[in-house]
Amino acid sequence: MAAQVLYTVQNLTPTVETVALQRADGSTLCTLGADRARTVATRGPVKRPEYLYFLDDKRRLVRIPGASSGTTVEPVPGALGEGVQRLGSAAVAWDERSAAGVSNDRRELFVGPLEQGGALGTPVLRSNGKTEDDRLTPPSWDARGDLWVADRDPARPRLMVLEQGTGQPVEVAVPGLDGRIDAVRVAADGVRIALLVEHKDHTKSLLIGRIERDAKADGRSAVAVLELRSAAPDMEDVTAMSWAGDSRLVVAGREQGGVQTMRYVQVDGSTPDVPAPAALTGVRSIAASEDERLPLVAYSEADGLVRMSSVAQWQKVVKEGAEPVYPG
Repeated sequence: MAAQVLYTVQNLTPTVETVALQRADGSTLCTLGADRARTVATRGPVKRPEYLYFLDDKRRLVRIPGASSGTTVEPVPGALGEGVQRLGSAAVAWDERSAAGVSNDRRELFVGPLEQGGALGTPVLRSNGKTEDDRLTPPSWDARGDLWVADRDPARPRLMVLEQGTGQPVEVAVPGLDGRIDAVRVAADGVRIALLVEHKDHTKSLLIGRIERDAKADGRSAVAVLELRSAAPDMEDVTAMSWAGDSRLVVAGREQGGVQTMRYVQVDGSTPDVPAPAALTGVRSIAASEDERLPLVAYSEADGLVRMSSVAQWQKVVKEGAEPVYPG
């Protein structure tokens, strides 16, 4: 807790070096300095991502160097880049050694290594939803190497986590959830999660929750997402989102009054004092790295795959590309 408080306060006052927690009676509970905080909790990405990943026109997982301005596209090594299984969405682990892909019909979830000759194997999860919109969301990896995904099947909507991407799916309790989960993004610290939730009126809101794990008698973990709160209260309908820093996200959606926009938000719902991304029409998905040196990337129906770096203007990457993601 002290590490998380320190990181949060440093976002506002970078010169803070030490946090002390007190009990209700005023006695000291814990004191933690910045030099020891990283041994207690992860802040930001585990490492700087090497690549930006997306799906090409053959629905294969491909990549380009993340920090480069070039557009040389190459399939990822392994079955996910060979087109063995057409994909509808994908996520790459933080170490960039494995990836998960949801089939193009959103029914099945596959996990495979990013190495030459790497096999895909059988699906690690299947949805029984009758339509594509009632099946699996795009997946997301946490810093522990666990894989998160939601099933939108109306008969059994649920959020799940698979330990190391291959374990038996564990259903995650989400108390207070009002709607179906449409997108999942786990923060680099592995203790916060962003959920895009669709409500009965078909609008979508962005909620942030705290991940809590408790060991059970059988050795497995009971996992829950607690204390849900809105991170974009001024938006009537959020269509896409991604983490873009320790406590910041970038979101696209419709503001009150029907105006389409893209902007940054803090996890507490406030607006950071940074310029909003340039306007972009028809945004379907966004990829931002928690390493703020890497460009913001988006897929729009009008412009295809585009990215924006320090010049604050969108530049085309490829026309036939979709579902961009950085590791995570």
